[in-house]
Amino acid sequence: MKIIYYIFNVLFLILLSSNIVVSQEQPNPDEEFVYDNKIYKPNSSWLSLGVGNSYDFNQKQFEQSINFDVHIRIKKMFFSTGYHTSSDAFFYSGSVQQVHSIQALNDMHLCAGLRKEKFKSNISVFAGPSYVYGTTYDFTDSLNVDWYRNFKNPGFYVSVQYTYKIFYDLGIGASLYSSINKYYSVVGLQLHLYFSNALKGKLNN
Repeated sequence: MKIIYYIFNVLFLILLSSNIVVSQEQPNPDEEFVYDNKIYKPNSSWLSLGVGNSYDFNQKQFEQSINFDVHIRIKKMFFSTGYHTSSDAFFYSGSVQQVHSIQALNDMHLCAGLRKEKFKSNISVFAGPSYVYGTTYDFTDSLNVDWYRNFKNPGFYVSVQYTYKIFYDLGIGASLYSSINKYYSVVGLQLHLYFSNALKGKLNN
């Protein structure tokens, strides 16, 4: 629960900062521009790495999660592909059994989406099909033995990201996401890092 508290506080500071800072807009969202003697290309592809908490609807408990997503632009469209995992124990310290929980969700997704990029911020919404696999708690028998279910099935993934850009091609932000499937649906909030390939070169002095 503490990590969610921290993420909400960071998100609040990000939103406050983006309102205080006077944003410098690029003249055209499809044309390169020069800033601080560097050449940037707006709406370039980017990578996001996220870590945070998720809520498991099936087991009704909070878990830890990690996301890795690559977002690319093809003509006028934006697409993303990535990997998400959620588990109830892999961030805990302790024995091997505690660190490596048997319960885990793995999600590989391919999405299409929308993006609004400004000089100091990036907002995106992506959604699409996913392939999920993993193990989840099923039931406890009369001998008090826990039984787990392995699963592999299709699902649906959706993500909303807000990024405050420290530099034009590097930022930090918050992600709200959900992985929906038959056996292990989650919704989560993460703190993410943003890396863009917008930098195309430097001007020669």
